[in-house]
Amino acid sequence: MYLRTLCLFVAFAALLPDASAQAPRDAVLVNGRIYTMNDAQPTATALSILGGRIMEVGTDEAVLAAATAGTQVLDLGGKTVVPGFIDAHGHLMNLGLSLAQLNVTGTANYPAVIDAVAARAGQTPPGEWIIGRGWDQNDWPEKAFPEHAVLSAVSLQNPVALSRVDGHALLVNATALALAGITAQTPDPEGGKILRDAAGNPTGVLIDAAMGLVRAKIPTPTPEQQREAIRRAIGECLTHGVTSVHDAGVDAATIALYREMIDAGQFPLRDYAMLSATDTAGLEQYFTAGPLLGYGDNRLTVRCVKAFADGALGSRGAALLAPYTDDPANSGLLLSAPEALLALTTRALAAKFQMATHAIGDRANRIVLEVYAAALAAAGLDPKTNDARLRIEHAQVVAPEDFARFAELRIIPSMQATHATSDMPWAEA
Repeated sequence: MYLRTLCLFVAFAALLPDASAQAPRDAVLVNGRIYTMNDAQPTATALSILGGRIMEVGTDEAVLAAATAGTQVLDLGGKTVVPGFIDAHGHLMNLGLSLAQLNVTGTANYPAVIDAVAARAGQTPPGEWIIGRGWDQNDWPEKAFPEHAVLSAVSLQNPVALSRVDGHALLVNATALALAGITAQTPDPEGGKILRDAAGNPTGVLIDAAMGLVRAKIPTPTPEQQREAIRRAIGECLTHGVTSVHDAGVDAATIALYREMIDAGQFPLRDYAMLSATDTAGLEQYFTAGPLLGYGDNRLTVRCVKAFADGALGSRGAALLAPYTDDPANSGLLLSAPEALLALTTRALAAKFQMATHAIGDRANRIVLEVYAAALAAAGLDPKTNDARLRIEHAQVVAPEDFARFAELRIIPSMQATHATSDMPWAEA
């Protein structure tokens, strides 16, 4: 049954000055079904708000006692109120940019993608990029990766770049390949793969680090375009009751934009930003200054670093202990050398930063577990009692013998439940 909800930021009254206990309330919500997530008082019918924070939660009668003539009273009519949802792994800027791009998510087959690109090409000036996202060959009758010939035929006047649903593969047309200088002679970059046909020619699908060959040619959005993307993303989050995000991989320039927007009162979201490991200058800046905690009334926290160990399962880039059943010459890609990941983790711990490393395949997960164990030891932190809260993002395919190591090292497996359902139809094959 569909349940309409009203989601609110939640904070503790104890965080406010004592004088606020007697201050007139800004608003009172009554006649609702309020879920508090507090075991001592799991449900209530009313709550009051002062200065954007919840002051009382209880019965209608008790909470209305704090209302005055100037208090707004909202009758919920039995609707449900829950704390705002926290997305533990998102990409705020990418979400905002994608909302203005071509969306081919859920396409039933490759011809449907071609049709969508052809329609967009008819509306796009020659030479302008067509950017999109969302294709998944595993959802199509023909499970093979697409090839660019038919795509190129409908978009010769525009370079095209379409990200796979997982963001770890890029489908491009001939125009984009030419702009990037990708030919049969182009070598695979470290941590990436250019898919090729039987003659060795690029098929138009680029995996992981190979995507950078084309992305380097795509114009960078202007600061104002980025601000607009952030505004779109925040609006999309709040529409669905998401009031806080763990922003997985952000450079220092984007964090500076967040701070500007917070200062201007244009950032009604809480963001736990993870510094991108590829932004070496930004890492140096923040490692030197130390974590940024609760900036702008707890709108922004920067005390985590996001790194990549491997790619994704659906694009055959997740690093596995054994080869892929349907691609026996391939066991995935390592995007970071273990030595480099250990050096970064050691530096992060010394600077009081959390580490969050993307690892999907069982080989990648094992490597990150070993790296984290070595970094904890180098930092003199007890594996059984440390509070470093090291994270493995996704932890999707883990060898059974490695399950217990997460608990032994107090490592957080930051999993996304959607991977179980999205990959379920094809992962085993």
